[in-house]
Amino acid sequence: HMITAVSRWPMRFNVLAVSPLRFLSYYILLPVALSVMILIRPGITFSDPKMRWLISAGVGTLPGCFLAYSKMGGGPNSFLPALMPLMVLSTLGIAAAWETTSARLISPARARVFACLIALLMMVDGVETSSEVLHLFIEGHGDPHYPQVVEYISKLKGRVICPDDPTIPIVALGQTGRSYWAESDAHFLIHMPALYSEISSADYVVVVNSANTKSNPDELRTLGFVRVSWGGADMGIYDLWRKRQAVEGDSGTGVN
Repeated sequence: HMITAVSRWPMRFNVLAVSPLRFLSYYILLPVALSVMILIRPGITFSDPKMRWLISAGVGTLPGCFLAYSKMGGGPNSFLPALMPLMVLSTLGIAAAWETTSARLISPARARVFACLIALLMMVDGVETSSEVLHLFIEGHGDPHYPQVVEYISKLKGRVICPDDPTIPIVALGQTGRSYWAESDAHFLIHMPALYSEISSADYVVVVNSANTKSNPDELRTLGFVRVSWGGADMGIYDLWRKRQAVEGDSGTGVN
């Protein structure tokens, strides 16, 4: 069989610079295990050839994983070659640390160092390092008009969806719908037939015009929707689209 493949993937050097932090944010068990090794007597861990092999396998595979993650299209699965031995190493390290603490063989100083490292790792794990998500610390998703949008939607008749924020029809009408984020993860760079089928069958579509929005006005127009007003109210970054067939008989008031 013959396949067409990319001969050379471009590198994202800005991603490469933060790839170690991304690895830690995906997999907190490893740094926890490395920290608890402070509690272990050195002879317990490193005298075992199997432990030395696991450490060597982790150290040897991690650089390649960082490169794989940083290439165009790289994702968390790029870390799998290193995660396989490191998961085993982490489990054994935690078990050895438990035995050491149970036998009360550690000093208060080592225990304090351990506590400080765990606190630091918890902070690292809680910080998203990708440039796509850092803006959320400033912008967020949606705006303060969310309650008013929910109240307005609760009075509409028919099927309402909001792929940008499915919580809006859930809270307003108890109607569940598909998410652009979930669908794009399931159909990466591929047409999303189930989502577009749901949009086509809806009476209204709510669009959230934030940095995270994936709704495309041209696609909504193609599917037969027109943008309408919120009854004269200002709803901030939220737009309301209504099926064209439903508004053809209207006088045109509020239609943009």
